[in-house]
Amino acid sequence: MSSLVLTKVVFSVIINLNMATNETTLSYLQKVKLNIKQNKYRKKFDGLYSEIQDNLINTGVVKGKIDESRKTMVQVVTLRADGSSDFAVFPQVNRFEESLSETPRSAEAIAFSKIITAVSAVASRIPDGSTFSTNKIKARAYYELWKRSWALPMGNGQNTLSLTAQNIFTYGWGAWRVFPKQETVKRKTSAGLVDKVLFDDIFREPLDPNRTWLGLSYRPTSQDGRPEVYYEVDVTKERYEKMKKEYNVRASRKARITDDAETVTLEAIQEDSNKSSTHVTICFYENPLENRMIVATQDVVFYDGEIPNDEVYGSVVVGHCFLSADVNDPYGVGYWELMRGNQAIYNFINSLTTEQVEAEVAPLLFVSGMTGNGDMTYKRSAYRFNTLPAGAKVDKINTTGNSTLAINYADKQKVNIEDNTGINNIVSGASSDSTLGGTVILKEAALARLSLPRNSLAGMIEFDSCITFSWFDQEQGEMREFIFSTEEQAAEFMRLNPSYEVEENYEETETDDFDEYGVPIIEKQFKGIMASERVPLNFDFNMDKLRESDYQDQNIIENGSPSFTMSKNRLIYGIKDLESEDKIGYAHVTLKVDPTSMLIPSAEIEKQNAMQVFPVIQNSIQIIFGLARQDPEQAKAQLNSLKKFIEIQKMNLFDFIPKSQYDAIMAGKLTPTPQELFSQVMGEQMGGGATQSDGTSVEQPQNPMEMGSQQTPMMASMQASVGRAASGV
Repeated sequence: MSSLVLTKVVFSVIINLNMATNETTLSYLQKVKLNIKQNKYRKKFDGLYSEIQDNLINTGVVKGKIDESRKTMVQVVTLRADGSSDFAVFPQVNRFEESLSETPRSAEAIAFSKIITAVSAVASRIPDGSTFSTNKIKARAYYELWKRSWALPMGNGQNTLSLTAQNIFTYGWGAWRVFPKQETVKRKTSAGLVDKVLFDDIFREPLDPNRTWLGLSYRPTSQDGRPEVYYEVDVTKERYEKMKKEYNVRASRKARITDDAETVTLEAIQEDSNKSSTHVTICFYENPLENRMIVATQDVVFYDGEIPNDEVYGSVVVGHCFLSADVNDPYGVGYWELMRGNQAIYNFINSLTTEQVEAEVAPLLFVSGMTGNGDMTYKRSAYRFNTLPAGAKVDKINTTGNSTLAINYADKQKVNIEDNTGINNIVSGASSDSTLGGTVILKEAALARLSLPRNSLAGMIEFDSCITFSWFDQEQGEMREFIFSTEEQAAEFMRLNPSYEVEENYEETETDDFDEYGVPIIEKQFKGIMASERVPLNFDFNMDKLRESDYQDQNIIENGSPSFTMSKNRLIYGIKDLESEDKIGYAHVTLKVDPTSMLIPSAEIEKQNAMQVFPVIQNSIQIIFGLARQDPEQAKAQLNSLKKFIEIQKMNLFDFIPKSQYDAIMAGKLTPTPQELFSQVMGEQMGGGATQSDGTSVEQPQNPMEMGSQQTPMMASMQASVGRAASGV
């Protein structure tokens, strides 16, 4: 997990709590954790978590220990192509009767591969959707900012989505937290140390299900989505000491829960016993229904107060694979529970069958002894074969038929797993129908089985957008203050951070001097700068009459690419200026996620779709440009229809029509091309100006048969004869 647990962005003011308050808060936090851990639903999940950790996948290989007293060396000769030879020396272990079988007993990780396949199919791309608001400008701007927060690599969006989806499919539920984060480092410059801003945006982080507990006040069947949640994050002791200095807090032995309180919790020690000397556990508790948030360690309280965002959303979003039959169970049911019975049978049959095969083969390979000198014995060895002596007989364990039946039965369990989960070869792309259409139908039917967890992911993203938009309203538009002693440092800051819009900040103080009117003279002293990051936009926020119009007249035209940049401060506060009582008032923005936007793409399907759509688009464009000079109103209607069609195909209109020509057609002012002007002039000079619907002259040839061509005398006479015969001459 990330080492960042608190930011000045989230907690701009930390309440200085006295020691009695610290003690009360820490005791309350301990009680909350105990109650959440001891309920029956959490105990059931803890048992499931341990089972999954032991059985989901086994990448370890067990090797027998080599006994040095019994080890000998074996020389293996290698003949090269040129006739020379070489040899390698390998250790040989002579095992005796007490040696155990080294036959592999763990089967392939079917359950793990099914879960990874489902995650790849459902959460392979960053999400997309549509925003809605009375204020169309605000809806569009917030969409741009929201989409950017998911796309920024340092925002951890794609990683959070994939890991949380994996937890949802594996354990039945998953969670992540979303919060504003600012990361800066000091860079050495000619003017001294100057801040370099690495990241200042919305950050997302997946939570560990083993270190995250849901309160019983949370109901997964509720659409409110504000969970009561307690979770833990481990940070290094160095980071912890910096945090205490940064937030001006200190520990007190009296404020500790117990005198021998550890710096980390029991769960952290179970993960790694060394953490008790290297890390400190930060504990978070959020209860939006009571509007309370606590951030503390075992002996220090960093924050105990109201939920930071104004809408009291908290920062954690929770999703589920399938809901339990018990509506009070906050954890749900995952794919491991759906397939673990068949998986256990498969593993058992596979290991048993392998042992049977070894029992049949081993006596033939490892037998030793002499006939007439006692019973035959055999000793296992991985490096030598023992030849049967003359006259020796070995009773074999014939299990060939049983092994074949067992393998068939084990394979049947794999089929049952696919039937139970719906994660079959079609989803993973390993099987298809003979036609592309058949493949699409089969894949859609298979993905329909994953619709419930996919819709839950979409719900998580929509609740995530509520938290994100609240931070846009509340904090993201504020300019960041950077304090410098000289203007040279400010200039270096602008050089190191070219994407920031900067304003100089001065501190005004009254002097003892007065001007000619007796007013004290104000002295300005350079204090630092105020900075706001520039963000790209697909529309011109400063377009004439856009910001001055009422919300009914807001006609936002996209450019198809981020052609404009604007600081967050001017953008968000410019939107707030629109929200006056006589225009809009406060306009709430909602996001509707398109669940299919996260699905794994199919290159073949996209190619086939492009081949079918491209001719339709090209034909429409020709008709539109032909009508634009003859019937502008009909051309506008056709262009709007084409735009709607392209939006349904999830493509961009401006990839086909330049923005300037689009504006000209919509304004009814498309100018003729030089070729068209020449045709018009020539037509007027020749006494005719008739044109066709596409703007071309009626005298222009319309098909190859009307084109002139060079002919021999024989061909000319034949065509003349045909022409006279056709006309009845």
